[in-house]
Amino acid sequence: MSTTIFVLLLFQAGTAHSISQPHVQTSQNFLEESPQDAAAYEERELIRRLNALAKALNAFGTTYKNGQVDLNEVRAVRKALHELERSELFRPEKAK
Repeated sequence: MSTTIFVLLLFQAGTAHSISQPHVQTSQNFLEESPQDAAAYEERELIRRLNALAKALNAFGTTYKNGQVDLNEVRAVRKALHELERSELFRPEKAK
């Protein structure tokens, strides 16, 4: 019986420690971002922006095929293009 209580106490102490530990690691990782993390973030952002452009173009193309031009969809395409231009891919390299 005492062994069971001891094991339960160890388990509870272990879980309490592991819950607080990732919080500390997250804040440390936030301060020390590796180049691979930054590259992965930029890649996700580029994909997100490309998907937004594809959706806007698809919506515009659907209404355009019906012989109509929806100005809201034109604005959405324009906004998606501007968002895509903000990505790292379109920024010129700074000369050192």
